[in-house]
Amino acid sequence: MKVIVEREEFLRGLQLVARAINPKSSITILSGSLMEVSEDKISLKGTDLKIGVQTDVKSIEVKKDGKAIIPLKNFYDIVRKLPERPIELETKESVLFLRSEGIEYSFSTYPVEDYPEFPRVEESNLIFETECDLLSKMIRETTFAGSPHDEIPPYLSGTLFDVRENEIRLVATDAKRLALSKMPASIRKTGKYLVPITTLEELRRIMTLGKIEVYESKGEITFKWEDAILWSRLIDAEFPPYERVIPTTWTTKITVSADEIESAMERLSYLVKERGNIVKLEINKGEIILSGDVPELGSGREKIPVEFEGEPLKIAFNVRFFLDMMKHVDATHFTMAFRGPLEQAVITREGRDDFLYILMPVAVPDED
Repeated sequence: MKVIVEREEFLRGLQLVARAINPKSSITILSGSLMEVSEDKISLKGTDLKIGVQTDVKSIEVKKDGKAIIPLKNFYDIVRKLPERPIELETKESVLFLRSEGIEYSFSTYPVEDYPEFPRVEESNLIFETECDLLSKMIRETTFAGSPHDEIPPYLSGTLFDVRENEIRLVATDAKRLALSKMPASIRKTGKYLVPITTLEELRRIMTLGKIEVYESKGEITFKWEDAILWSRLIDAEFPPYERVIPTTWTTKITVSADEIESAMERLSYLVKERGNIVKLEINKGEIILSGDVPELGSGREKIPVEFEGEPLKIAFNVRFFLDMMKHVDATHFTMAFRGPLEQAVITREGRDDFLYILMPVAVPDED
């Protein structure tokens, strides 16, 4: 293998695949990146067996095709500190040489035959395609409501892709709350796919703009955009029938300014954070009163105008769960529907059905 490449483009590729590599892996080969040179490009791959990233880098000149597995951490650090000028890469037996106008480094490589296979992207396995920014928005509006770490039951650490004939739904829950985001899309294959939250958060960090295609095969899901691919194992677990927990009736409904209620809750959160994060809501005609009380510190009370329908209500929530939603969902006004002080609340964007958030209240002693 022998190739000349621009340092900036090559570094961008290394940065992408590094996201999928664990430099401390007990499997030595997984601490490296597979570099394949052919035609006019360098293909870079990295994986920890749970997630994988592949990207292509355009080369200046390919002098000889070939492949090598490079120990990524030290190699990447050195490339990052090189001057901004072309780099020559050449392998001889089990050594990779890096050269750039008076600079030369050599790196021992790993046997390429031991590197794990990446899933093939085949047209028959296409689930749907959409725009990167739209999928990123849906991920942002849902993953915060789940538990990104390994959980029991396992579905708590995943986001459900519920792909229907004309729309995609993403759903995540940690059993105390649930977030659902949906949008129309070009669907090729319906189905339900449980994707790790950590995978989707990584996808949001690295995907660019433009079209994105989503494929599934043999318990794995693949996201393909521009010149990069991210694949991940699906979670082998059943997501519960989430539609059953979405209330269809209400006794109290309000519409409130998103900025006003977020600001008020954020201020109250500083007061109540040491004692359960509980904020009380008193809803009456034309207003909502938010309050927090910590005996050894003090109390706070804020009044906000609202559009009101139904019956007056007193209810309490963990303020952190409210703020999580507000920080991840863009809206000018939220509509909140309630069925009583101990029933879950449903929060949506005013006049829209593309997002909903279900939140369980906190039981507090009746003060009356």
